[in-house]
Amino acid sequence: MVEVGAQRRSSEAVRGAILDAATEEFTTSGYAQTSMRAVAGRAQVSLSVLYRHFAGKEDLFAAAVTRPFSTFLEQFASAWSELEEPVEEARLVEEFVRDLQESLAPQRNALLQLVAVNGGPDADLAAGLRSSLNTVVIEVGHIARLEATRRGRDPQLSIQRIWLVISLVIGELLMRPWRPEGLQEQGDDPAQAILHLLAHGLRLAPPDSRSDGP
Repeated sequence: MVEVGAQRRSSEAVRGAILDAATEEFTTSGYAQTSMRAVAGRAQVSLSVLYRHFAGKEDLFAAAVTRPFSTFLEQFASAWSELEEPVEEARLVEEFVRDLQESLAPQRNALLQLVAVNGGPDADLAAGLRSSLNTVVIEVGHIARLEATRRGRDPQLSIQRIWLVISLVIGELLMRPWRPEGLQEQGDDPAQAILHLLAHGLRLAPPDSRSDGP
């Protein structure tokens, strides 16, 4: 517990410490074996404080594994909320991919737990997580709809593409430890590689204008 005389943490700092501790516990022990008491101990808070922030383990788990998405949403919405004119598409996509990757990369363990729970025995927990993620996608989709409308494009297609980009970024993060050694040695920026893939397909670069091919 917090030592006597230690500086009092703000409610936001306590919540952050709890979520950090929960992510570590869920990753180390798995959902079933993680206890609220263990999370409280790791976060250096009392059980009463823990329950003041989270109603139970399901609520805590959902908050921990969806936290990186919520962080991304706050950053992305803040960055684009003041835009009055359509942004160059290349810049919009680049900002989206880089902001998403920067938010998710430090929380890779939480993403692993998110993937694992989908095939687990707790259907209610999976349903709750799906609802939380849907909220994030809807909010990001709102920004996508505004941009699509200003460009005269189908807003529904924009939402679908947003989800595909999110899936691509998550997939790259989850598979990063299994990246072939040759690619690791090249030191390519994963975000840049994703952007090239989105812009140019499997060519990963603009077609060579000097080529005799199509």
